[in-house]
Amino acid sequence: MKNIEILKRLYKNYTKKYLKKIIFSVFLSLIVAGSTSSIAWLLDPAIKKIFIEKDQTLILIIPILIIVAFATKGLSLYFAKVTMIGVGEEVKKDVTLIADCSSSPRLKGIFNSMKNQFKKE
Repeated sequence: MKNIEILKRLYKNYTKKYLKKIIFSVFLSLIVAGSTSSIAWLLDPAIKKIFIEKDQTLILIIPILIIVAFATKGLSLYFAKVTMIGVGEEVKKDVTLIADCSSSPRLKGIFNSMKNQFKKE
């Protein structure tokens, strides 16, 4: 079996089922990256305007935006990790079930009956 055939099989059997969750996790990871850069972008004016220039107009706005950026980063990172860990556990469950069924004819029959029972329509 060639490498490309193996990759196609792995995509079809394991990745394709969880593609929506993987894309959602990538989207959350982009939010993490954006919020991380926004923190750095907000800290520069906070130091310049509030501490050096003693500008009181931004004394509430910048700290609130920094808190929002940190909260967004934390929540996005948490849900991205939870989603990907869940996908990994489901794939591990599928691989284990297939490996067990291939070694036991009795489990293979149970697995096939369950597979037909829970088919998506």
